[in-house]
Amino acid sequence: MSIMEIVGRFHPLLVHLPIGILVLAIAFEWLSGYQRYQILKPAITTIISLGAITALFSCITGYLLSQNGEYDGDTVSWHQWLGISVTLLSFLYVWIRSKSELAAKVFSVVVLVLLSITGHLGGSLTHGEDYLTEGLFTNNESMNVASIDDQTKMYADLVQPILESKCYTCHNASKQKGKLRLDAPEHIQKGGKNGTVLVAHKVDESEMIDRLLLPLDQDEHMPPKEKKQLSSVEVEILKRWIASGASFDQTVGELKLTNNLKDILQSHNTPNVSEVPIDDVGKADESIINKLRMLEVMVVPVSQESRYLSVNLINTTNIDSALVMMQELKEQIVWLNASSTSISDVNLKLVGALTNLSRLHLNNTKLSGEGLVSLKPLINLRYLNLSNTNVTGKALMSLASLTSLTSLHVYNTAVQESEIDAIQKAFLNARIEWKNYVVPMLPTDTVRVMLPYR
Repeated sequence: MSIMEIVGRFHPLLVHLPIGILVLAIAFEWLSGYQRYQILKPAITTIISLGAITALFSCITGYLLSQNGEYDGDTVSWHQWLGISVTLLSFLYVWIRSKSELAAKVFSVVVLVLLSITGHLGGSLTHGEDYLTEGLFTNNESMNVASIDDQTKMYADLVQPILESKCYTCHNASKQKGKLRLDAPEHIQKGGKNGTVLVAHKVDESEMIDRLLLPLDQDEHMPPKEKKQLSSVEVEILKRWIASGASFDQTVGELKLTNNLKDILQSHNTPNVSEVPIDDVGKADESIINKLRMLEVMVVPVSQESRYLSVNLINTTNIDSALVMMQELKEQIVWLNASSTSISDVNLKLVGALTNLSRLHLNNTKLSGEGLVSLKPLINLRYLNLSNTNVTGKALMSLASLTSLTSLHVYNTAVQESEIDAIQKAFLNARIEWKNYVVPMLPTDTVRVMLPYR
């Protein structure tokens, strides 16, 4: 990075000085017309001069910053020339004020208007054109399972809204961080200064996904940690899109992803607070966490205030080693996502040893159910997703002792309709989802508990 680029990066810091100083000067200008505020008059010229000088330095650093090529030429040009105009008019303001206070008051309005427009354009370059209004008009970001059908457009209806919500502010027509635009298919395919950002059918070779999964405190993590982050559902949708070929016009039905996407939405619902133990736990061994991350295992706290951990195995190619290492964190791990991985029935012995688990995703795997019995030690398990596996009803019944289960997903498995009633009676407290249908809990399926009178 050259010295000019370094100096240019001071622009966001310096640019707020002339704005604040000139607004203060204009406020003093109008307040000094009242008898009680005439004491302010001697300071006004000095304040305007200081504002003009800082505006000059802001123009210089702004020009140097604009040379990195990350901003739209037209918007930058307007912002640049208006900034220069504000600077020149600020110096002119000092001279006019020495001639006529009345003329200075009128001129101050002109400076204020230009200053506002310039500031707005600067904000648009940094945060996006709809920064001020996005909170007023955007809908709830949560996606409804019922809204997805075979006619849903994979890109237009699912992918593009995610990019628009979380990526456009830095990668749009006005601002191209890393010389990358994500606001149109042709720009996504072109990539940025580091080359392509996605490789069709290859999630693990797509930089877009790699950046999303980096630890939040790393500089290359996207979006930047001060920006709103993608949810686990949004990341999974982007992965499925790339894995299916990153089509910009096909529907989820054509890609045979309708049921898969519905399952993702169902399985990533925000966990209930009861799925996190109320007891405190010791701090996890950072060296083990770092080793897991080297295997591309995602390990994060379930919340900022908690020492309990959520683990995602979707990117690792070494399930066996990861599960062995995780035994060192068995006290802290409460959520485990092994969906869409190569996990096998044999691996479930190690999963069953993670006895604090309350939430477990095993959907979209090749499990046959023979190893489900190894999960019997998970007495705290509340959520279990086995959708899109070969698990049978007989194998499922081996977990009937898990009375804490409140949500059981067995959509698109080998479970037969004739077995559903027996399964519901075995899992009295669980909401069972089977063939995209929620099995109702009837009064006869529940047990009435009478508390002793005191």
